[in-house]
Amino acid sequence: MARILFILISATIVVSLGLVAFGQFRPYPEGSLDKPLKEALPRAADFGWEQRDVPLGPTESVIDRSERLLQFDDFVHREYTRGRRSFTVYVAYWKPGAMPPRIVNQHNPSLCWVLAGWECNALDPVVHVSAPDMEVQPAQWGEFERNGYILNTYYWHLLDGEVFRFYSESVPGRIKRMATQPFESGFNTKREQYFIRVSSSEPLDFLWDEPFFHAVLRSLEMSGLTTTVDS
Repeated sequence: MARILFILISATIVVSLGLVAFGQFRPYPEGSLDKPLKEALPRAADFGWEQRDVPLGPTESVIDRSERLLQFDDFVHREYTRGRRSFTVYVAYWKPGAMPPRIVNQHNPSLCWVLAGWECNALDPVVHVSAPDMEVQPAQWGEFERNGYILNTYYWHLLDGEVFRFYSESVPGRIKRMATQPFESGFNTKREQYFIRVSSSEPLDFLWDEPFFHAVLRSLEMSGLTTTVDS
């Protein structure tokens, strides 16, 4: 019996390694991004808003370190304002197979911002949101504070259009995901990724009544964030 079990386990390992090798040597698929992210987002002026692209950090050295660490293939970090109201949108893109999902996921606000000195006041790993004529992937939400300044944020990590959560899970959940993910993905290690973050100093509820924000969401449909629904 022990010999049969050993043979079965060995055969499973060999088949698994073969599937992984096959996945690695397959040609890389085409990504969904057909134009720069800065061009994909809608023009704020068309909706009565103003926009400006903002750097990833306060100094050139921080910006350079961030870009080398993240190694994205494209990104946009844009602030939108209208009167006293404002919000920022950050979108990063990795081509299929460019970066391991767990590495991308560790740069979410609940980890990255806290390590940068922010305090996490509240966190919800699954927030169901909706917009007219669209289905929107469940978001992760957090409220963060530093030196009395509060920042609310929604964020999504999308792997081939599906929400990927790793560091928001418990430790046993992470171990389980590490063991089962190759089987769930069909040993496809060449998948594209988007990380999308929306932030504002005020509660984010106002966004869901804002036509311009709906246009922003719609412009990111290629990431899998939203799906158009026929009315």
